[in-house]
Amino acid sequence: MRASPGQASVVTAPSLPEDPVGLHGDFWTRFLLGVLRRFPAWFCVGITWPLTLFFYTLAARQRRAVQANLRALKSDWSWLTLQLASYRVFAEFALAYMDRMWSLHLGQQIEWDAEDYSHLNAQLHVSTGVLLFTTHSGNFDVGATFLSHHFPRPIHVVRLRERSESLHEFREAELKEAAKAHPGLQVHYASDDWNLGIELCRLLRAGEVVAVQGDRAPDAAHAVQFTHEEISYRLPKGPLVLAQIARVPCYPIFVRRLGRCRYCIRTGPPFYDGHEKKTAEEIGAAWVGAMAEFVSQHWAQWFVFEHTVERTGPASA
Repeated sequence: MRASPGQASVVTAPSLPEDPVGLHGDFWTRFLLGVLRRFPAWFCVGITWPLTLFFYTLAARQRRAVQANLRALKSDWSWLTLQLASYRVFAEFALAYMDRMWSLHLGQQIEWDAEDYSHLNAQLHVSTGVLLFTTHSGNFDVGATFLSHHFPRPIHVVRLRERSESLHEFREAELKEAAKAHPGLQVHYASDDWNLGIELCRLLRAGEVVAVQGDRAPDAAHAVQFTHEEISYRLPKGPLVLAQIARVPCYPIFVRRLGRCRYCIRTGPPFYDGHEKKTAEEIGAAWVGAMAEFVSQHWAQWFVFEHTVERTGPASA
């Protein structure tokens, strides 16, 4: 389904296998929402850390992936530090997930700080298309509502489907409700065909704003490797090809959590201005530099639960 400019939409995609009570099902999300409706916020925040231990133990594959990524990013850490740090990633994810529930379902207002916003703010007030690259950090769904509220034109957000049909339907209903309050927010689901890429390129050339997550490629067949400061990152190929073809300014934009329902949005100058013709590999090399700096500094809020980072050089002393 294609939306006309200014019309809120969710672009549907083929269904996935059902897994309602597993880690990727909707059971735990609905359970959490019920807890948040019945108990005060201080209690919910207080029990997050002990409850996280249950999921940290249950999610063995995700736990090992987070540990592997952190081992590559912070090679000088001890075994104990690595265990505690990976547990913290799970806990930070739970806290951000609760903020998402409070915001989208319970009407809690999110407080925002902004860093280095002048570059992007100026660009958004001109007529050319803009491609925003972000990471799985902080709370991107909440961040998308901020962008749609503060930007002077519609924002097209690209995301992957959930891994179970039950959670995908739950998430799709959430986003449709969010779109009612934020009519400039339009959500597109990534798929394996070229249709979405063609549509996004058309939108960018028409002066629209598109936001993509450029830090995780679950499918190795659609990934490309980049090395930055002796660390190799596996990134999705699609956003880089889109940037190469569309030839619009590409900006880094990161969201991180500061406290309960309080976030910071950080931007900076474009890593590709869209004027000079560059390959996807050249654009990716520029993007990975901006991304790596943020991920290294705010590793506890980098919610990538697949092994995507490898150290190519010697461990830090």
